[in-house]
Amino acid sequence: MRKAQKKLLARLRRPRLDDATAFVLLWTYFDSVGLSDVESSFIGRSLFPQKIDPFPLRTDDAGYDPAAGLAELESALDASQFDQKVAAWLKGLDALLVRQKGTFEHCAILGFDRKRYRVRQRNQYIASRFAQREREIEGSQKQSLSLTAYCRNFCAVPAELIRGFRIRSLGPTQWGDRSVDDRLRVAAKESLRFLCWPLRSKLIKHRDRAETRPGDNDHWLVRLTVDTEGGAEAHRRELARAVEAAARERAAILVLPELSTATKDVEFLRSILTGRQYPILTIAGIEHRRRGKSYVNEAVLLGPHGKLLHTHRKLTRYKVRNAIERTLTGKTLTVLESVIGNICPLICLDLFHPEISALVRSSHANILLTPSLSPTTTAHQNAAKNYLNTNLATTLVSNRCFKSRERKEKTTFALLPGKDDANNTIWRHFELTADYLLVVVE
Repeated sequence: MRKAQKKLLARLRRPRLDDATAFVLLWTYFDSVGLSDVESSFIGRSLFPQKIDPFPLRTDDAGYDPAAGLAELESALDASQFDQKVAAWLKGLDALLVRQKGTFEHCAILGFDRKRYRVRQRNQYIASRFAQREREIEGSQKQSLSLTAYCRNFCAVPAELIRGFRIRSLGPTQWGDRSVDDRLRVAAKESLRFLCWPLRSKLIKHRDRAETRPGDNDHWLVRLTVDTEGGAEAHRRELARAVEAAARERAAILVLPELSTATKDVEFLRSILTGRQYPILTIAGIEHRRRGKSYVNEAVLLGPHGKLLHTHRKLTRYKVRNAIERTLTGKTLTVLESVIGNICPLICLDLFHPEISALVRSSHANILLTPSLSPTTTAHQNAAKNYLNTNLATTLVSNRCFKSRERKEKTTFALLPGKDDANNTIWRHFELTADYLLVVVE
């Protein structure tokens, strides 16, 4: 038996071991020893991760308690069988914890690596819709190397800082109110709809020379604002058209691009959302706004009647050659739990930046709403594929280019965790002949 396996047994031999603590210890054990090596051992024995039976096999097994799971591990004959039993118990705990919801989610639990975690519900609502329609869940056969293959219901989310960033999980009543969840539930009964509108408002680039040392090349600090002087009314008309389209299409969520809305137009956007049944949620990227001596790049999430529910500050800075955004970056990745899934607002580069990508994969986020400003979204699409496999995530990117006249086809897109009637992965892309991209989860 390996040293790590002996250490896990020692951690599990604790008085009054509860299921949530056992779940975190088993989850983080795989993180520590490397799931890749463990699964290589499984494959060498012709044992596929998805085929491992859970322990206990039934959630109503009256003879089960955590001590029984520990006894199973102690009975393992070799290292590979031990890891198989860990996987089986982890699967079983994932099902058992469903009955215990509301008793453990806010507890910070010490993991195998001596770091603290919280057990949060995955809520794979969108993926389950495709499963109910007897369609394959895209990504379900590609989830080796991901604990999603073993745990459909819960995951252990880091409760400590990761390289200076934190993951913040908010329940439905913490970020909204019951009416938001009720509206989303009603909207999802027949078909859940998302609408991405790539606004074409003209942007003005402001450049300030950065302080440099002798011999350095010139560097510029850049910020962008919406040109309201040259076309304020046209911009507001397009905002109104986007909201009207979402209302007409009964879209639950409207996604507008990065830096698409002037600060002075936020109140206008809130006012035209008032009194409408749809959209229920609207996310809009706001132009660079001053904070002290610098600026911020933020996206606001508006609810029914334009109520401000959440503000996401961009976690990264755009940089190209000798220019960089003159912004203060955020330090929090927020997951907004809802009846339709776990919503995570991001902005452009946040979606595929290596450090932020690791945060997203470590979280239970599975609806990624991403305002974007980029001439191409190839990196965004590659990241979306990865999140599909690790988080069974739905990714929506509402993108526009810098110049108002540019309308790049296929840069605004959606990727869903399912396949269509022709057994093709559900990619949806904005077409040049349309004003918006409508995505329907039937």
